[in-house]
Amino acid sequence: MDIEYLKEKGINTDDGISYTGSREKYLAAVRRYCDSYDQNRSAVEEAYANKNLNDLMVKVHGLKSNSRMIGAADMAKAFEELELSAKMGNLEYVLNTTPDVLARYDDLIGFLKPVAGEEKAGQLINLSREEALETTEKLIAALDEFDDSMSIELIGKLKGYPWDPDMERKLKNASLYIHDFLYDEAREIVTDFLKRI
Repeated sequence: MDIEYLKEKGINTDDGISYTGSREKYLAAVRRYCDSYDQNRSAVEEAYANKNLNDLMVKVHGLKSNSRMIGAADMAKAFEELELSAKMGNLEYVLNTTPDVLARYDDLIGFLKPVAGEEKAGQLINLSREEALETTEKLIAALDEFDDSMSIELIGKLKGYPWDPDMERKLKNASLYIHDFLYDEAREIVTDFLKRI
């Protein structure tokens, strides 16, 4: 991933690397930020449409933290203002501001995704049954240790196994749970992989 490109786009990569602990973990956080975009945007849209301030507050709180983690300070600030307004029950502000915040989120993802995709290119490895079993066992151990970066790496590696459509869906769900730090939910799905490989 081109760190300089991100800097040119206003991303404070130095803060992101400091926050995550290393360049590798930072790049993983950027990929995770992009991968969770569709799910997160849909959740905000649903809360907005239903005028559910509590749900919207919870979701944008996570987006604020994740934006700050990757060094997107302006985006984090926008989510923070939306979060505080929802917390205070300021429905008018939330209704007027959410579309603009989501548009900014769209723009951010628009230039992050191609770069994040470049980082993924060529990383998919075809796995044998034995390799898939070993990777799954390592993933379960990583989840038990709450090892975020290792869990992301291993769940990505498992995409190289020829899963049937149902298991591909479960793999995607497990990946989303990991991105949201829901390790118990991810572990429940991943444990089932051992029976299906």
